[in-house]
Amino acid sequence: MFVYLLFVAWYIVRNSVRKQSDDMTWRELLNYLITPSFLLFGASAFMVFINDILAYRLFAVGVALILFLFLENVFIYLYYPHKYVLSSLENVSAYSNLLSAFFVNSAYYGLSVFLHIQSKWLFAGVFVINMILFLQTILINKLKLKNTWLAFLLVAVLLGEMVWVLQYLPWSFLVKGAVLATSYYLLSNMFRYYFLQSLNKTVLYRHLLISGGMVVAILLTAKWL
Repeated sequence: MFVYLLFVAWYIVRNSVRKQSDDMTWRELLNYLITPSFLLFGASAFMVFINDILAYRLFAVGVALILFLFLENVFIYLYYPHKYVLSSLENVSAYSNLLSAFFVNSAYYGLSVFLHIQSKWLFAGVFVINMILFLQTILINKLKLKNTWLAFLLVAVLLGEMVWVLQYLPWSFLVKGAVLATSYYLLSNMFRYYFLQSLNKTVLYRHLLISGGMVVAILLTAKWL
């Protein structure tokens, strides 16, 4: 199922981009493929821990709808720019990447608990995925890496340390994944708004309040192991 959906997403994006412009580079093509690819990968890994058949199917339908929403925005952006809502593709991509971060990191912690695996290679793989998702935020917002590489490395170090430290805390894998996803949400949005020169006190306080409230709510309702 994952391979089939990934092929469909790749086929739609590839043909849409190539029909729109023969000069489109592979870097720009990957910019549109990263989000659906890792959303499907993360969802597939997360579905391993879903036992209820109804929940399994509802989850699959929800992921499919999010994938459709992203591909629809790509299509409108490429074919009907006059109908395109400003920043809609960037926002859909950002929230899709947030879900991907939650799915991937939760699956990582779940495997560590249920299979008693604490592989450095597995950690390295999760670290790379988080960084690719963050890199896609740079690309989709048309930011240049040469201007943002220092901040990118800083975020990479912060997220890497959080991934490593959280695995030693006595929380369920869902709680760890949610806390890390919330941190990803805060860092990626602060990064984006700062380099787009739209970061102000209102935006900063709003994201700090949302992130802080989410972490508090998660921890208060957390199931401790």
